[in-house]
Amino acid sequence: MSKKSSTIHIEQCFWDLIEDYQNANGMDSRNLAIECLLSEFKALKSLTQISFNINQSNLIDKHTTKTSAPQQEDLLKKKLLQMEDDMPD
Repeated sequence: MSKKSSTIHIEQCFWDLIEDYQNANGMDSRNLAIECLLSEFKALKSLTQISFNINQSNLIDKHTTKTSAPQQEDLLKKKLLQMEDDMPD
């Protein structure tokens, strides 16, 4: 998979979130922190039904559990392993 260079403009609160994640996980690269955050989001999204609606610049999430607790635990383990495989080296 090739990487693509891009400039993004996001609010300071998101830069703070990225920096906090980066520091909490001992990461030197902001790009790696963003990739890991998005990988985690992807895994969590696949575990639940999440829809995001933009309403006057606010994100509203609605979620419901798809599976029972034991099934969800097995699915979580599988998704975490898959997420680890998807992370860049």
